[in-house]
Amino acid sequence: MRILALDPATTTGIADGIAGATPTLSKIRFRHTVDETAEILFGRAALWFAGYLEANDPPIAMVAIEAALVPSQVAGATTFDTSLIAMGLQGLFHGLARARGLETMRAPIPAWRQFFLGSTRMRRAEAKAAAIRNCALLGWGDVGPDAADAAGVWAWAVAMTYPHKAPRPEPLFTHAKAKAK
Repeated sequence: MRILALDPATTTGIADGIAGATPTLSKIRFRHTVDETAEILFGRAALWFAGYLEANDPPIAMVAIEAALVPSQVAGATTFDTSLIAMGLQGLFHGLARARGLETMRAPIPAWRQFFLGSTRMRRAEAKAAAIRNCALLGWGDVGPDAADAAGVWAWAVAMTYPHKAPRPEPLFTHAKAKAK
């Protein structure tokens, strides 16, 4: 089963792979200039995603998307534009995938972080650094924070659908290995 995982944002992280194999990690930037409106970003994202879903082989069986935080959860720490984009992209990706008959899964941030990072209590920067480190320890390459977050969502989605094929960085040992370097 091929799973596509997305971390929706102006720069969206992408993890794509067969459960039990190594995912391909990448990112795509939907906002090219700071003065572009959210609507331009949504149009660019819709065109990309529709093409991505159709052009890939083997076919994608499920799309896992990081759940956007509602504005009240991050009051004072975000802007209206940021919330609009996160929630809009989440809706757009779910809607386009469902319109093509694909299963979708919403990945709550605490759930995938607990699974992939071993904790939900990290600050944002610390969690992104841990996700990057876990990708490297799993042999998934040297990636940035967007792709690393998508990798965490992908690993969690695999665990939810095919637990016996789930990659586990085992945080207890991962942190010890990282400190030894």
